[in-house]
Amino acid sequence: MKKKLLFSIESLRIGGAEKSLVTLLSKIDYKKFDVDLFLFNYSGEFISLVPKEVNIINKDNDYKFFSAPPIKSLTNLLISKKYNLFFTKFIFLLILTIHKYILKKEYIGWKYVSHFLPKFNKEYDLSVGFLEKKSIYFSVDHVKAKKKVGWIHTDYSKIPYNYKLDNHYFKELDFIMTVSKHCKEVLMQKFPACNHKIKIINNIVSPNLIKSMANEMVKHNIEKSTDEILIVTVCRLIPQKGIEDAINACEKLGNQGFKIKWIVIGDGPEKEKLTSLIKNKGLVKQFFLFGSKGNPYPYMKMCDIYVQPSHVEGFGITVLEAKILGKAIVTSDIPEFREQIQHHENGLTYGNIDELVSNIVKIIKEKDLSLKFMRNLENQQFDNSIEINQLVKII
Repeated sequence: MKKKLLFSIESLRIGGAEKSLVTLLSKIDYKKFDVDLFLFNYSGEFISLVPKEVNIINKDNDYKFFSAPPIKSLTNLLISKKYNLFFTKFIFLLILTIHKYILKKEYIGWKYVSHFLPKFNKEYDLSVGFLEKKSIYFSVDHVKAKKKVGWIHTDYSKIPYNYKLDNHYFKELDFIMTVSKHCKEVLMQKFPACNHKIKIINNIVSPNLIKSMANEMVKHNIEKSTDEILIVTVCRLIPQKGIEDAINACEKLGNQGFKIKWIVIGDGPEKEKLTSLIKNKGLVKQFFLFGSKGNPYPYMKMCDIYVQPSHVEGFGITVLEAKILGKAIVTSDIPEFREQIQHHENGLTYGNIDELVSNIVKIIKEKDLSLKFMRNLENQQFDNSIEINQLVKII
């Protein structure tokens, strides 16, 4: 008899955890497993990548009312005559406002959010809340399963969190998965009572798929002359990703006489602010925000240098993807990247903007350096789909 699995996540928009999930789903043996996927929001560029064997359930649920902008959410709840949910959302917004603007504290309001999500009567062999916070709470409160797993995709100490709430739900899990040694160390420090259940499963990647997608033709409006250097970064436009540092580095490189074109693939709440910064610095012909792309790999493949300037990461899956494509890589010097990049062996790391600039200059001037990185990357094993065996063992 097939084992029954349930994965839950808020949506399949472009992001590292979301990309890891669809890759994991593509590696599952569907002769052995029946797999359901619950999305709080049936949305995201990665939905088309979900294998046809996966049953996406509750495509239309009340969470769409909750996640809409406040006025639209309340209006739609009234129109739909969902008066109890209207009152719930109103109270949630009131308390959220107090926490955000007066108490300056993280507020999830799970007991209110929970009202908008379904409860499952079906029993699973394994339920996986694939993202920290709400996905884990949902798995514990709304799903019947023999075993339950929560997945943490970031450095827990660097995000806003509610320790009391998370501690309660972590104790209900059979296992807590995370994506790097550093993330595991942080969780063990924060939740010592859960140390025995914290495991590492690195983000799943498919080198063959990445290389195949990198060969697809893409339309872009960037013309690059032979003496220009093309830099690419792939990330969400949020403060933690350090794109403001990248813009400042681009300005410094231009001031030193280097011809740079820097493309950022990704979208997010910082877009307007970053666009203004680019204009104010006169970099509209050097620094480009291309928005989200379901397939960023052709841009990564065509670049001369791949830069990831993140201040915070859980694993940094785009760095692994750039390694698979054999690129010259420069990353910020954070613990998660130190697990992937050995300075001067398969890439360069930096501690401040001046070091970022000097590392880029080093790669531009020292042609043999890129070749060295490429040779060293060719000798690395990147197919980590064996990680799925750890999940199978849990089941």
